[in-house]
Amino acid sequence: MAEFNLEHFAPLQGKRFVLHGDDTSSLSAELLEVKRLPTPPFEGRQPFSLLFKGPASPVLPQSIYRVAHDSDSQPMDIFLVPVSADASGACYEAVFS
Repeated sequence: MAEFNLEHFAPLQGKRFVLHGDDTSSLSAELLEVKRLPTPPFEGRQPFSLLFKGPASPVLPQSIYRVAHDSDSQPMDIFLVPVSADASGACYEAVFS
């Protein structure tokens, strides 16, 4: 994942992504937030997090998902963790350090 950084995702905030699981299921989610995290005390990329919001059901378990912005974009394998859920949808976070 070293090729992906905060600058890669920042312009995609507010856009829809498709999350593909191990099976044939997939769901659509919006990239709600691209957040800069504290800079580490060593050389390396700027840590950041992504927050996606999908439908209220089903709530996906934490796992690695194949994530694609559109049919022309390179899909990415991202570890997503469900962090909240309510009647309006479920939120998933990915942290890159």
